[in-house]
Amino acid sequence: MAKENSQKIKLLKLMELLRQETDEQHPMAATVVCQKLNPKPQRTYTVKSGDTLWGIAKKELGSGARYTEIVQLNGLKTTTIYSGQVLKLPEK
Repeated sequence: MAKENSQKIKLLKLMELLRQETDEQHPMAATVVCQKLNPKPQRTYTVKSGDTLWGIAKKELGSGARYTEIVQLNGLKTTTIYSGQVLKLPEK
C-alpha cells in the first residue's frame, strides 16, 4: 500500500510539472495526458439470479447485441454466467 501511494504521489508531481510546462504553449496537452493517466474507473455489474448476458447488455449498454463486448472484455469462454459474478462493462 505504501509503495502504491508513493507511486501515486510521484505521478501527481509529474502531472503537475507537465501541466506547468505545457499550459502556455499547448493549453490542452496536460489535460489530455492527465485523462490518459487517470482513466475513468472500470464500470462493473454484479450478476443476479436470472440474468443473461443479452439482458445485461440491453439494460446497461442499450442493446442486447452488445453482449459480445462483455464476453470479450471479461475473457469468457462461454456465455454461462453465475449469480454473484462481477463483470466488467464497456463504455456506453
